[in-house]
Amino acid sequence: IILSLFIIYRLDHLANLTGAMYNHPFIVSNTVLKVDGNIIRIHRSMKDVALSKSLDEIQAASKTIDALEQQVYYDFEIIAEHFLGDKKMYENAEKTFRAWKPIRDEVIRLMQEGKPDEAASITKEKGARHVEKLNIAMAALNNFAQNKAVHFYNDTQQIQKTTLQLVYCMVIITILISGCFIFFFSRRITHPLSKLMQTVADIGQGNLEKRIRIASRDEFGLLGIAFNEMADKLKISYTNLEDKVRERTQDLQKTNKKLNNEITERKHAKDAMEKNERRLTTLINSVPDIICFKDGEGRWLIANNADLKLFQLEGIDYIGKKDSELAQYSPFYHDVFMSCEDSDEVAWKGKRIRRDIEVIPNPKGKDFIFDIIKAPIFNSDNTRNALVVF
Repeated sequence: IILSLFIIYRLDHLANLTGAMYNHPFIVSNTVLKVDGNIIRIHRSMKDVALSKSLDEIQAASKTIDALEQQVYYDFEIIAEHFLGDKKMYENAEKTFRAWKPIRDEVIRLMQEGKPDEAASITKEKGARHVEKLNIAMAALNNFAQNKAVHFYNDTQQIQKTTLQLVYCMVIITILISGCFIFFFSRRITHPLSKLMQTVADIGQGNLEKRIRIASRDEFGLLGIAFNEMADKLKISYTNLEDKVRERTQDLQKTNKKLNNEITERKHAKDAMEKNERRLTTLINSVPDIICFKDGEGRWLIANNADLKLFQLEGIDYIGKKDSELAQYSPFYHDVFMSCEDSDEVAWKGKRIRRDIEVIPNPKGKDFIFDIIKAPIFNSDNTRNALVVF
């Protein structure tokens, strides 16, 4: 416990130093690099202003400069929050940056007034010198942050080295004490355990008659008694299990035989059903008149070839669709489908076989005249079951 607490304390101290190194020097150093990059971008944008050919180009470059300037001021706030040195260093850098703005504004004004030569002269001379001065100030901030980071890093390395040395010493002491303790008690524990393990191995190999010889009434003696009782119960359970396995095997053989018979019967029934279905299909397709079988909702279930050919539904997946849905597949018979749906409803409401003469147009000329019979079929509870149209 003492070793653990000591390690936790030292690791906490090491973590604090690492956090300080990240929260201050690293943040300052990274932010200074961002400021340097934005200063370079502003300087390049000022060159773009000096080389602009129109007011629109000058205005676009000015907007870019303003956006970069705001980002630089934001980064200076971050530096001020995390800088650990003399605040005059970052204040001087920020002051130098602010002093750059009048120079930039003068260049932009001259370009807007149509004096590119004067603007270019200021950018190359006065502006360039000021940027160099600003770079020196930012380099000083970066060097201080880097040195501070090195200082924190050296501290963490020293703490790590000291902590490891102390931990190694305490671990060695702990191992020596633990070794003596283990050696003393192992002599008292290993002998009974070896006997127990040998007995367990014998029982595992199938010798269910093997038992442990009880020589004492201590913890190992009680363990031996419990183990012998468990072995007795295991032997009884194993005997009963063999009997149950034989019974279950016989039952399973009977069940498998019965299942095989049922499978055979179902296969024969399925074959017979498929054969009857093929016969029925052949029968209705051999009839020259139209035949259609619909469910209680008016959805097509079976239609012979004559019906499909008449309504131009050959090759269409008609099963499960109503007349109103099939109308879109046969535009010529659209009105006929809608009329059939209405006459089906009349047959349902009449609750009896209905016979009508229907005239169906022929796309090739003379209309077809059919003597149509619609036979509604109801369930025992008087709900709709099916409708036969022929």
